[in-house]
Amino acid sequence: MVESQPETEEHKDDKEKKTKKKWSVKRELLKLTIFFGCFALFFSPMNTYFANFILFHPYSKMEIHLPTMDLLRDKFNAKWNILTLDARDGSKLSAWYWEIPNPKGTILVSHGNAGNLSHRVHLLAPMMGSGYSVFLYDYRGYGESEGQSDDRTIVEDGFTAYDYMTRKLHIKPSDIVLYGESLGCAVSTEILEKRQARAVVLQSCFASVVDAARDKFLWTAIYPDYLFPQRHLDNVTAYTRPHPPLLLLHGEKDFILPAAYAKKVYEKAIEPKTLYLVKGCGHNDFYMNDAASAIAGFQGFLSKLDAPR
Repeated sequence: MVESQPETEEHKDDKEKKTKKKWSVKRELLKLTIFFGCFALFFSPMNTYFANFILFHPYSKMEIHLPTMDLLRDKFNAKWNILTLDARDGSKLSAWYWEIPNPKGTILVSHGNAGNLSHRVHLLAPMMGSGYSVFLYDYRGYGESEGQSDDRTIVEDGFTAYDYMTRKLHIKPSDIVLYGESLGCAVSTEILEKRQARAVVLQSCFASVVDAARDKFLWTAIYPDYLFPQRHLDNVTAYTRPHPPLLLLHGEKDFILPAAYAKKVYEKAIEPKTLYLVKGCGHNDFYMNDAASAIAGFQGFLSKLDAPR
């Protein structure tokens, strides 16, 4: 029979140290697991508070330069109608309808995720100068519009604006050109999927909000597509099916939503389609830097559309 040797104090100390080290490692791993778990939950696309914080930057103050408005009215003999629309949830939406005599059609502008409609006045001259009336509106929470926006309500508000044009202003769907700017491109695209239009213009678009999120926030690559509630904001799928004439306008100096997105939409889309890249334009300065080239691309596209009326 072999008798076991009693543990020495030194052996006991080594054993205790190993046990403490083992539990220390486990505690650190647990802390890391909790940290990354909280990170994954908080910064998840499913966290609508975080997603809305990233996506929407409304500005309530209207910045209207009246001499500019007077100049536009005089130059194009335009009537500036200030309207109030009823959103689906009862919120009041602010809208402008710039009406010119004998228009070729009306352009419905769905703007981007920042500012409000008063920051899109620079669109009016090239649009009315092409012979089109212009309808601009603010999503919920933007400008003087009530309520709060999310990825679903901006689309609802786009339909509200379109339906107001056809039902209240009696504008024919075949006379409507959908114009989306940045985030508003996805709104225009969703309108197109359920309504009719003569043409669509996507300025500074993304391919899909999922692609844009993964490019800008690298950690979102860990989430599968179905975990993005905003995945319906997509500018590709609708144009793989029959659609009216499509113009993709994009600045080559756009570092917020690079021109590669417009190229991707163009490559996936079927005809009729036009891609027009403007060398001097970025994202927030379209029609400001290299304005002549940007306006030429836009007006050239409109001139090719069949003249109504």
